[in-house]
Amino acid sequence: MVTRKGHTLVLTGPYRWVRHPFYVSSLLGSLGVGLMAANWFFLATGVVAFLLLRTRTRVEEEKLVERFGGEYRHYMERTGRFIPASGAKRAARSNTAR
Repeated sequence: MVTRKGHTLVLTGPYRWVRHPFYVSSLLGSLGVGLMAANWFFLATGVVAFLLLRTRTRVEEEKLVERFGGEYRHYMERTGRFIPASGAKRAARSNTAR
């Protein structure tokens, strides 16, 4: 993953709730296809894809911290990677970061 000088940190839209909305939608689609087809192979493929994406997001987030520093760290504290943080949890994270 490469972050360019012109890249900006997007915190609106689906990024308000999760840091990787495209990956979440892909994983939900894989799960849906696996359940709809009632096929263990599709479900297993979805699990493998999730594990690979989890690894990829760690690398991506390291690069984003290098690029955006504290602003991205704060975003990480209040936003879930794949699952939205609850309102109470998000508020607690925001209060401890201050």
